[in-house]
Amino acid sequence: MINLRKIFLLLVSALGVVLLLTGCVETHVKTEQPGTMNDIKTVLILTFTDVSAIHGEKEMIKCPLCGNYFEAGQVPPDTGDRLTQQAVDMLERHSSIAMLVRDRTINQGNERIPERQLITRAGKSAGADAVLTGYIYRYDDRVGTNLAVKSPASVALSIHLIRVADGVDIWSGYVDETQQTLAEDLFKASDFFRRKGRWVSADEMAGAGLEKIFESFPKP
Repeated sequence: MINLRKIFLLLVSALGVVLLLTGCVETHVKTEQPGTMNDIKTVLILTFTDVSAIHGEKEMIKCPLCGNYFEAGQVPPDTGDRLTQQAVDMLERHSSIAMLVRDRTINQGNERIPERQLITRAGKSAGADAVLTGYIYRYDDRVGTNLAVKSPASVALSIHLIRVADGVDIWSGYVDETQQTLAEDLFKASDFFRRKGRWVSADEMAGAGLEKIFESFPKP
């Protein structure tokens, strides 16, 4: 006779081992309440800025626009360009608004001008109604494979849509993630199954986080 209780216990034990050995993602993706897109016809997209290159990799960095703090880390040289292209692609999918793309080459000179003012100046110079800009604080890739790692991927970035006319935030969001095992955070079971129990790369983590954020992009 089949002992269902023993089979159940064996299945639970096996699942426990899987949960201990396989990673999920501790996800902190937040989007601020979208504002109105009235009179916004054109958006200037500025290349994502590597903030850790300015403030260093071993401290907490304050977002120059929203004031949130993020742990700093390494950021590969081409990360800003790749994230900017992802943002362009996602904006094309979620909105029909006209876009202009510019490298982040704003030069303050000897003036100490607030970041928000620099952004609105860039928008006015380009003839845009709003500016989409992003900041990268940490982009540590996993060390290992999708089955086993010495250290997991860890990403922190923020993105903001600023109205040029008055410098007010229309929409913003951030990603702050570090992969953990499911046993370390059982509340993240949905991420575990969505990632198919794999240790993800920094690119995968950032892409999924941005996709979540852009799902709330305000409509005209």
